[in-house]
Amino acid sequence: MSTTRISTRIASAVAAVALSLGMATAAAAVDLNPAALSSQAGVPVVNASGPVGNCHIAAIRADIGVDAMNTVTFCDGRWAEVGAAGSDYILHATWTGTRWHLPPFDGVTTTGLQRGCYTAETIDRLGAPNGLLTECVAGQSQLH
Repeated sequence: MSTTRISTRIASAVAAVALSLGMATAAAAVDLNPAALSSQAGVPVVNASGPVGNCHIAAIRADIGVDAMNTVTFCDGRWAEVGAAGSDYILHATWTGTRWHLPPFDGVTTTGLQRGCYTAETIDRLGAPNGLLTECVAGQSQLH
């Protein structure tokens, strides 16, 4: 695991704890150019090196092309979790440097709530924050 990935995970965890304890607001946790990132209030965001994506739902929705998405539950400028309020419809997008992109699933879970999943190798290759993407588990998933 790269040092950058570990640093990003630590920064994300620290920001989330500070937000949950009321020690910071989403705006206070951000140390980014305001022109490059406008955050929806209450969405945990952290500083990351390099260009990052706009965490506002309108920006993410415009790039991924899924109009049903109307809320952001996580965004660090590199990864975003978006959903349709009042439903279990959740998607994860990654910032390519110029736009938000939905990485293709490796399979689908076959037990409980069916949703797209990724192999451990894909999750590691994509560099997603720990626990963000659903991992395909043998016997509980069907790979494509």
